Amino acid sequence: MIALLLVAFATPNPAHTPGLARPLTRDQVCGTRWGRDRRHVTPAMRRQVFTAYGIAWRLHRSYEVDHLIPRELGGADDIANLWPQPWEDAHRKDHEENRLHQAVCAGAIALDAAQDRMRRWGR
Repeated sequence: MIALLLVAFATPNPAHTPGLARPLTRDQVCGTRWGRDRRHVTPAMRRQVFTAYGIAWRLHRSYEVDHLIPRELGGADDIANLWPQPWEDAHRKDHEENRLHQAVCAGAIALDAAQDRMRRWGR
């Protein structure tokens, strides 16, 4: 039964998680050391995400509360940008986030285009 729940929520639901970006410039996004800054996702926000997706909190260890638009692309620490991502899928999305961040910083893609790609993750 747990496996069925994980499959059911393998992609973000745009009704709950449309994706929200902060008003950052390319220079700000590329000049920040993303592993060293502070996330502002509270335990209350995490619970709110699980409630919105209809997932019992007791299953939370099977998920990462992830940013649809990643912080390294200017994604906001906001409920509109968070979703319960199954851990088994996290590495695939992380790879795409890193690839897009590098492309933005190299000038190969505009920041807003990279954010739009992430809004469509899994769709």
